Amino acid sequence: QPAATVDPGEMLARLLTSSALGSRSGIYRHYDTEVQGRAVLRPGEADAVVILPVEGSPVGLALTVDGNPFHGALDPYRGGLGATLEAMRNVAAVGARPWCLTDCLNYGSPEDPAVFRQFAEGVRGIGDAARGVGLVDDPSSPVPVVSGNVSFYNQTAAGRAIPPSPIVACFGVIDDASRVVTHRLKREGDPVVLLGARRRELGGSAYWRALGVAGGTPPEADPAAARAEILSVLHGIDQGWIVACHDVSEGGLAACAAEMALESGHGLRLEIAPHLGSLRADEYLYSETPGFLVELDPEHRDEFLALAAEHGAVATEIGRVTRERLLLVERDGAADIELDLTSLEQRWNGAVREALS
Repeated sequence: QPAATVDPGEMLARLLTSSALGSRSGIYRHYDTEVQGRAVLRPGEADAVVILPVEGSPVGLALTVDGNPFHGALDPYRGGLGATLEAMRNVAAVGARPWCLTDCLNYGSPEDPAVFRQFAEGVRGIGDAARGVGLVDDPSSPVPVVSGNVSFYNQTAAGRAIPPSPIVACFGVIDDASRVVTHRLKREGDPVVLLGARRRELGGSAYWRALGVAGGTPPEADPAAARAEILSVLHGIDQGWIVACHDVSEGGLAACAAEMALESGHGLRLEIAPHLGSLRADEYLYSETPGFLVELDPEHRDEFLALAAEHGAVATEIGRVTRERLLLVERDGAADIELDLTSLEQRWNGAVREALS
């Protein structure tokens, strides 16, 4: 457990302008997303892309692809479990029901017993996630894994294998694609609610990697909690109570909040002191324990919080959308993080492009 010696605001700016958390626009904008003119949400506009696959039908098909080899390297089981749950969360974040899964499982030589165990544990994690979340309308039925492939022998000439790297894609269905939600903040003054408890789970995190800290515990990624949060989000979007939604994943709550603000013309003001419990501020902000950050229509704030409680999801109101393009994270009235998003945006957008060049 490293000491908190880094300024949280400087660290967040450093992460957001690195290849780890910088905008991927430099990659996906090289592809024509308007092929056949069926795109509803394009790459970068939300947590999943959405298309209209059947001409004349309002039904949308959402798709996302996820994986985190940094978690898999520490715990192959949690690597498979977490990648699958994150993919299902991402389609839910736009308002789509997780419908089916496919995967690409990347490992070293299966002739090495240690590698084959990594593979078996990753597959077990994917299966547990699919069963644990289940279909929205039938929790006794797993989200089906309809296809996939396995790529073995990914290693150097000396036999050093890549980290266990299961990549999972999830397809989701939304009955009316005009009701999709993005992660862009919408209105000044709207309440912002965090779904999911924060835990001390920083192993493999972007924060610890930036500090040069190895080891630790990757996120537990509980399927029952994921289902409760997914159902809360889907119902909230369907009712029109949620106006923006983003999943908490790599970079933790701090990166999630910054990305929502950077993609919009607004800022965020968060107050974390009442919710820290036994966690330090940096642990609360950078833990990669999964969850959602949602912006609510203020007229339906109480209804949404009651809905989340009914589903068994942990819901915490932690802030408000602001007019100024600042990300302000306060603790007991003092700012832990104060980022000018306007000055940061260009560096964030160019981070991956710069790394590739």
